[in-house]
Amino acid sequence: MEERKGKLIIAVLLAIVVFLIGIIFYTMVLKPQFVGYVIEKQVEAQQFTISAILQQIEEQGDVQLINGEGEEITLVAYIEPVE
Repeated sequence: MEERKGKLIIAVLLAIVVFLIGIIFYTMVLKPQFVGYVIEKQVEAQQFTISAILQQIEEQGDVQLINGEGEEITLVAYIEPVE
């Protein structure tokens, strides 16, 4: 009976140790890699969006954007006046 109880305690402690190692691995390795991947994709999307807006301005002369409140914003190329 004592031997069985001892093995059960060892198994529970081992499970706790494995669980804690898993948490440490997640916080030190997996989470930073995931956050880095998300940030990288956000930067790519931002660069793609800005490039698309600039290309449309070059081709059509302006771009109309609508914000979340239904207000329209028109972007046009600025040509510096020559004196």
